[in-house]
Amino acid sequence: MIREIVREIVGFTNYEKRMMELLKVGSGAAGKKALLLVKKRLGSMKRAKAKRNELENVIQTIRHAAEAEHKDEPKKEEPKKEHKKEEVKVAKA
Repeated sequence: MIREIVREIVGFTNYEKRMMELLKVGSGAAGKKALLLVKKRLGSMKRAKAKRNELENVIQTIRHAAEAEHKDEPKKEEPKKEHKKEEVKVAKA
């Protein structure tokens, strides 16, 4: 609970933000690059994998919140445009 409050107030570190961007891309190469980036910062592969799982859960939570917010919004209907018939004027010679 305390960690959640601190995370909410302080936010993410720079390497966590970069890792989240790499994970959002979703390709295998980007995921591996993100894992190696965090391994270098944290010192071990075990910690890096735990951090990756944590950030993947955060991304998933953000996506679910965005989807729920999108569903709650009423659909905006565009006003119907009335087509006016153009009168053709014929020039008399």
